[in-house]
Amino acid sequence: MPAAPLPEYEAERQKALESYGLIGTQADPVFEHLIKLAAEICNTPMAMISLIDRNRQWFYARYGVDIEETDRVHALCAHSILEPGMTEVCDAREDSRFADSPLVTQFPHIRFYAAQPIKTADGFCIGTVCVAGKVPAGLFEFQRASLKRLAEIVALLFESRKGVLESERRLTHIATHDNLTMLPNRALGLDRLKRAIARAHRYHAKAALLFIDLDKFKQVNDDYGHAGGDELLVEVAKRLLAETRETDSVARWGGDEFLVVLSDIDVIEKAETKLKALKDRLDQPYTIRGETVYCSASIGLALYPTHGEDEGALLSHADAGMYAAKHSV
Repeated sequence: MPAAPLPEYEAERQKALESYGLIGTQADPVFEHLIKLAAEICNTPMAMISLIDRNRQWFYARYGVDIEETDRVHALCAHSILEPGMTEVCDAREDSRFADSPLVTQFPHIRFYAAQPIKTADGFCIGTVCVAGKVPAGLFEFQRASLKRLAEIVALLFESRKGVLESERRLTHIATHDNLTMLPNRALGLDRLKRAIARAHRYHAKAALLFIDLDKFKQVNDDYGHAGGDELLVEVAKRLLAETRETDSVARWGGDEFLVVLSDIDVIEKAETKLKALKDRLDQPYTIRGETVYCSASIGLALYPTHGEDEGALLSHADAGMYAAKHSV
């Protein structure tokens, strides 16, 4: 069976598919009912909602078919998503695209096949609503129209699901991020620390925690008001992100305190080097309300497992180190 060529905008199509969060999930019962209705209308023993992923065909909902997925190269629907409208094949054994497909020559022994593309609001075809039978056949016009309408309903339901997912993501972000700096908040920062410890434990590696407190932040608030203090905190967050890797985590612990979790630290010297780089960056002057402001930072360091094997021990050690640094100034 010749592999179907990739759609012209395959990367965008794949991104659109992933935005629905459907692959690998169990279908809502409404889709099971819709796909059974498709089989009944078209008088076929099989019906599927087929989604074409990077390397596989995933049957999000299926009726009369026991398999959940196939390789994309064997997927009849990988050809159908290339068509602007319905694909209808009266006898797959007589079609050069499908004649030697395992889905035709082996179980489920497809002979008749019809598929209507499922299109996103942006026009990308992410899969099909398809029906199939084990003997050559064809559809009546009302069946073609019904299959088209069912695919449109599926697309609308997918869009609704996407809207719910996006709302959930926004609510989750609000609940786990600081609304001023947009950094992970205390709860998420603690979770990131726990994950770093667990990963280091699993791979017999090390992790480091930096506890940061701004010196004389209260003075900035007194001199420039809370708006000036907020402006400083936002700039501190930007500098911390600029000085850390994507594999590290930065969080606002509260007030003028921040955490930086460093992953994959093999020796304490690397953590100390990062501490110095962060302090040098944070100690540089800021522009607040149009004026130059100096506000240094005190940083404490804790290394897993040297200074503790759980988040509480590491936080205590790093906090003590921060206070020691502050009082040594």
